Amino acid sequence: MCAREGCSLTPRLVVKTGGGRGLPSRLSFDFYPTLGAEPEADTSTQETTNELLRYQMDPVKPALWLRLLVGSRPFPIQSWRGYLLLGTAALDMVLIGLLWLGVYALWMQGQAITTATLAQLGLALLVTAGLWWLSKPVFQLPTQRVTIAGPSFLALGELYGQLRTMPALGRKLKSREFAVVRHWGICPICSAEVDLDSGRTAFPDRLVGRCHDAPLEHVFSFDPVRLVGKPLITTTRDETATPS
Repeated sequence: MCAREGCSLTPRLVVKTGGGRGLPSRLSFDFYPTLGAEPEADTSTQETTNELLRYQMDPVKPALWLRLLVGSRPFPIQSWRGYLLLGTAALDMVLIGLLWLGVYALWMQGQAITTATLAQLGLALLVTAGLWWLSKPVFQLPTQRVTIAGPSFLALGELYGQLRTMPALGRKLKSREFAVVRHWGICPICSAEVDLDSGRTAFPDRLVGRCHDAPLEHVFSFDPVRLVGKPLITTTRDETATPS
């Protein structure tokens, strides 16, 4: 609309950090140059910019055990809270090792394989999968910086959330800060909400933004620093054109 009316600037709503339960949220407007306002602007560049997704970052309520362990506010990784959080993930790996050491000791006794033995093996597999699933988002933080927080890290009323370890905005220290947040945006194609999800087989080893109304078609990249995303699935404009 701003480009159509010839405005030189376009407003964008900015949700500042620091809000949450019992705390007021702070909002402000940011202005950036309107692309496409000039008649000589490149049409392809304008279309690409109009499809650019801008993510917002809001704090979410962590799970009860996480609040009791390290609190609900962001904290530096290089602190006792950060070391305690990493220690819980390391403890899960120790428990897995001890579990399978016990299973190995039982099997080395030369007992006959019975239904109870198979049940113990199945239980060991389930416990291993559960502990790994619980600690995997924490183990991935050093390399990915932002990981999907499963239901075990979120309060019951929260549906989407991520674990984030990025430098704190406005701080001079280079220490990364841990926070439980939600990155979301408005789909520039259909105006539905967009939340982060795993790239799955189509986009392995990366997080992507998926539209709620078209999760397989409206897929966007995710830049955790600039908080922007570009469409990852593009279609040729002349697909529906009738041949002459």
